[in-house]
Amino acid sequence: MGSAPNDQKDVNPSDDAICEDIPLSISNPNELAGKFVIYPNPARNQVFISLPADAGKTGTLELFDMYGKLVRVSNIILNNPNRIELTGLSSGIYFVKINSDSGIQTGRFVIE
Repeated sequence: MGSAPNDQKDVNPSDDAICEDIPLSISNPNELAGKFVIYPNPARNQVFISLPADAGKTGTLELFDMYGKLVRVSNIILNNPNRIELTGLSSGIYFVKINSDSGIQTGRFVIE
């Protein structure tokens, strides 16, 4: 091979220095500290969102459809399972954004 441009270098796939083990999945979603869990997924009439945080603190949940349109906003209590009713929402992928004192977290789920 010829010499690489200034900012690039030739890569040898067998070079252990650049090959790392990258996890492609996790066996237990609850291992992700600070993340919330959405269940059931896929959903039909409602979903529950559980957030690991200090009990009694509140946050805001925003629900967006797959086109990015805000379809719901609700106040939630952290460290409690929060039930979100899906009545009136079409089948598809939805995105959840949770704003709290800890920061912003995002997730997604599917309505069948």
